Amino acid sequence: MNNFVIGRDSFAARNQKTENVYWNEAELSNWHVGITGTSGSGKTHQIRQFVSALSSDVAIDIFDYHGDIEIGNTSDVLFSEQTKYGYNPFVINQDPHFGGVRKATNRVIEILSSSRKLGEQQAAVARHLITETYTVKWIDADKPQTWARKDASEAFCQDLYTKRNWRELSQCYPTLSDLERLIRNKLRLSMLGLNESNKAKESVYAMENFLREARRVKKLRSSRTVDDQSSLDKAREKAISEFANAMNTIEDGNEFDDLLKYGSTDTLQSLLTRVENIRALSLFNANPPPFASHRRRYLLKPMASSESELKMFIHGQMQKIFEEEMQKGESNGKIRRCIVLDEAKRFCDDDPSNPINTIALEGRKFGIELVLASQSPTHFTTDFINSAGTLLILNLSSGDWDLAARKLNIKREKLEYLIPRKNGLVRLMETGKAARWKSIDF
Repeated sequence: MNNFVIGRDSFAARNQKTENVYWNEAELSNWHVGITGTSGSGKTHQIRQFVSALSSDVAIDIFDYHGDIEIGNTSDVLFSEQTKYGYNPFVINQDPHFGGVRKATNRVIEILSSSRKLGEQQAAVARHLITETYTVKWIDADKPQTWARKDASEAFCQDLYTKRNWRELSQCYPTLSDLERLIRNKLRLSMLGLNESNKAKESVYAMENFLREARRVKKLRSSRTVDDQSSLDKAREKAISEFANAMNTIEDGNEFDDLLKYGSTDTLQSLLTRVENIRALSLFNANPPPFASHRRRYLLKPMASSESELKMFIHGQMQKIFEEEMQKGESNGKIRRCIVLDEAKRFCDDDPSNPINTIALEGRKFGIELVLASQSPTHFTTDFINSAGTLLILNLSSGDWDLAARKLNIKREKLEYLIPRKNGLVRLMETGKAARWKSIDF
């Protein structure tokens, strides 16, 4: 088991004694660590201390908000709109007890709600659209044997789509691009007052072909090459013919059921806008980051301005980690996975479904250590403060003293005398011992 010296006991030092205060993995009731202090107080250094003490076989996921948590032997990947690395939310956990289509569908809906909550009608339409996106790939929510697909990249899927290689494309999980194309198609049909139970699809395809030919002819004319007006006329005639055919095949009015199922054009347009915006951010695109080891550092600074989407991304990754470790079974008192989260204020809340709270309460059983850092303990949830085996207070802004003292059940004056990088307060919840705050010198 791993241990290191956090600092020296201040009370013992006043009596001319040297007494080290150790962080000992084996003696703690759980391994979660909370570190708080103002900017420049040494939080990053302390994070390095705790993470560096872990065994080399422990997998580490560092969500680095500022890009300054440098730990040896990590594989670093920069997440930005330029690199376009992200994770495909349509990928299905194939374990019927922990995953499935419905859980993946809920995840996509949550992502669509990241910047602003979907209304009831929008959420219902989104669920129909996502379900149909899976159905196109012959993935059935009630048939686990259909859930296995390839987690292919955006570029790979786009190449198959361009080549019209539908057979191989059907072996890949859907992506946000597939959802976007589906919504666009539904929107076109809705604007034409058609659905897919008649010849509407052919009419839309014919219209798209006409527009494509029009663009080609325009390009030919601008480059002063041969005028291909005849092909443009044929495409126009085809579009008109298919549209007329679509109208003439309507029999009893039931052909408009899709308009009820998928709502108004306004609903479809609003969902399309959300998907476009999320795709532009890239965090949820099918471009898996090229991590080269089990110690991963997610460099997130370029995404800092997209706070709601970044929160959803980190929560999604933490939930995925929790499910992966839970599927492995109990760890028998051994740390298997460490999650480091800087600027925890931005990602913590009291929602019971927040994976930070879930891991704080249940993570130890499955070998997960959670290391959170923020500028004040008031940024941590009550669940985390009550369950964390280690709380380290470096120093606080004077405006936080009263609130922090109440939340930590500690005397205010203990917080007043903290000096950055010189001393701190630590609470260790060790098995068989009463938890109490200790003053330490660094």
